Amino acid sequence: MKVIDLHLHSSFSDGIYSVKELAKKAYQEKISVISLTDHDTVIGINEMKYYANKYSISFIPGLEFSCDFEEGDYHLLGYGIDHENSDIIKEINYYSQERRNRIDKIILKLNDNGIKISKDDVIKCGAAESPGKPHIARALIMKGYATNINDAFDRYLGKNGMGNVPKAKISREKAYYLINKSGGTAILAHPASLNRNVEQLKQIIEDDKKRGLYGIELFSQMHSDLQVEQYRIMADDCGLAVSGGSDFHGDKGETLGCYGNGRKIPFEPVKPLLDRFEIFVKKN
Repeated sequence: MKVIDLHLHSSFSDGIYSVKELAKKAYQEKISVISLTDHDTVIGINEMKYYANKYSISFIPGLEFSCDFEEGDYHLLGYGIDHENSDIIKEINYYSQERRNRIDKIILKLNDNGIKISKDDVIKCGAAESPGKPHIARALIMKGYATNINDAFDRYLGKNGMGNVPKAKISREKAYYLINKSGGTAILAHPASLNRNVEQLKQIIEDDKKRGLYGIELFSQMHSDLQVEQYRIMADDCGLAVSGGSDFHGDKGETLGCYGNGRKIPFEPVKPLLDRFEIFVKKN
């Protein structure tokens, strides 16, 4: 039976493993189909294509946009994109620079509050093309200011933390436009992060289907078994495909091919979505 994982992050965004290391881990875990979905960057796609081919893993190019959304986190996955599309390149270059500017502002705020970490500390913790708060969290742990990622966010980087700086986010409309224009397929990541009940989610989904929403990430570590069942029914009611991924970063207790707590991402429910990417998925 095929094992899949369609939500992976490398060190080009906020994962701790390089693309090469991530591909090797996928091979060791016998993952058949993967998608690299780094935040706001596509720089790792060509490299992952090479290593996935080396290990005979089917690879669907992707990315993850963080969209502007009130009182919740709206993340949009783009699968099967043309990662060399000029409009996408222009947009992600802008947000990559905004991410770097934000890192500088967060470090300054922390320093002003007596937390002595530097840009070099953050770079040592893997900050690359698309740096984010997790890199600063790792620096805080390295310097002894926090015990783990959750502690760093709770005390320093969360909405009420002394180092919080709002993130520049793309509009939902623009994110859908870019994914569609590049020939991609838009999937709403971990719907639970929107902090809406099922009926409210349905309304958001119906609005975004007009923008090009094709499916939801049903199998996510953010989802309880009850939510998986609720969202499965919701997807059927709304005529959406379903996806699944570990949201693997490498330092949050994730397991490749699982969506938390040892739950394997099932192949059959996701197969209709994979059939859309026949050009990428090997028949083995």
